[in-house]
Amino acid sequence: MGEYFECELRINNTDETLVTNVWLRILPRIGEHISTKSDGKTHRLKVTDIWHFAGDRKTGHRIIIYVNYAPLSGH
Repeated sequence: MGEYFECELRINNTDETLVTNVWLRILPRIGEHISTKSDGKTHRLKVTDIWHFAGDRKTGHRIIIYVNYAPLSGH
């Protein structure tokens, strides 16, 4: 019960810079804030777009979550 999806977090810019990969069971909605820790740094991000590519039995799904940096609370 509860399948997890590997998702790429990418900055919503022309370069589509990869932030990190995450495993999520429930996908966030556009406009929601999410946090992740990568390289010892906490990244607070706001979801701007989600692309879901449905594959077949060999390729599986590919989910890209586009984000922008959001300020940390209290900073």
